[in-house]
Amino acid sequence: MLSTPPTTPRKQSIKDFAIAAPLTPRSQSAHEIKTRLTIAHTVTLSISHFTSLVAELTPTSLLPSLFSPHQTERTRLERIEEFRMDFLCGAFMREKPPELQEDAFSDGARTSLGGVSTIASSVGDVAADACAAALPRSLMARGDLAERTIKARLKRDGVLLNHSNFKSFPAVARRAMTKTLAHRKPIYCSCGLLRAPNFSKEYEEQGWAAPGIRWGNFKPDLVRFAAKGDEGEVTWEVVEIKYSASDKDIVYANYKIQAIYYHLALAKILSSVPNLVPSHKVSLWLSHDPLSPHYLEKPLSIRTTAAFAEHHLFVLLPQWLHIVTASNIPGETSSFVDAGGDWGLGGAAVITPQATGVPLSFAAIFIKY
Repeated sequence: MLSTPPTTPRKQSIKDFAIAAPLTPRSQSAHEIKTRLTIAHTVTLSISHFTSLVAELTPTSLLPSLFSPHQTERTRLERIEEFRMDFLCGAFMREKPPELQEDAFSDGARTSLGGVSTIASSVGDVAADACAAALPRSLMARGDLAERTIKARLKRDGVLLNHSNFKSFPAVARRAMTKTLAHRKPIYCSCGLLRAPNFSKEYEEQGWAAPGIRWGNFKPDLVRFAAKGDEGEVTWEVVEIKYSASDKDIVYANYKIQAIYYHLALAKILSSVPNLVPSHKVSLWLSHDPLSPHYLEKPLSIRTTAAFAEHHLFVLLPQWLHIVTASNIPGETSSFVDAGGDWGLGGAAVITPQATGVPLSFAAIFIKY
């Protein structure tokens, strides 16, 4: 009788990781689907947390040796899983700083994996500069300083209005409109914290159960108001100030997503103000010297950038967080949650890759920028 020769275990390759499912499998329990739906109604996520994740996942020249070639994709999957667990546990809601800082510095390379800090190492030899002693060591603090320097210049020029936390932003917008029409020059508003509008409609259009993802407070750096023609119309435009220690003027993916999110949110907030129309672009002011009010302006067209950002906000992010799809919920979502409905553990309301339309391949979980 012929014997079967022993087989040696096959060595794992990067292809095994590329098609691996998320580390935590999607729930097959109706009870857990109900729990996740309840979490979606109670937990909020700030845009700065999401753009920080995108920055960590984005390959840049500042991260040449953080991952070996055979660990990169698997490590990114683990980072997405870690982010999802933090979201489900409400970790992003426990941080309550007096001012919500929105990644003014972001080089697109921040990471917390393995305790590695690419931020400190990216500063280079700035200590050799005579001005370096007056600068804070942290790039985030330098970003704050760059923002304050630019805003101080706008204030000296008499074109800056201040908005207090959670006050009516449409009221400040009307003041800005009056001033820009009177002086025929752009007026800038330094924003305080704003409550995020409801994006349930956008998530429902993509097949997710309401409310999709509830966003927390947000704080754009500046909003620019400029006269449009001679008929009393004024346009508003989001302006984000970004500091980079690098001498390259790179617009990273997280910059685009953050600026477009602010545009989408403010469009909802300012929609009731007459004669005020959104601009066709958002702008990034890139600063390389936090003590100088000079910057390089990088405009981003809404028409060409919005689809990229909306795909991340309303398609990819719900996939990463395993948001419940509308097809898995019997009846009305709101009545189900409010009444504490019970589907019965033997029911057919289960989440599968086929039901959600979410492929388990790595290509569906992470977009390479």
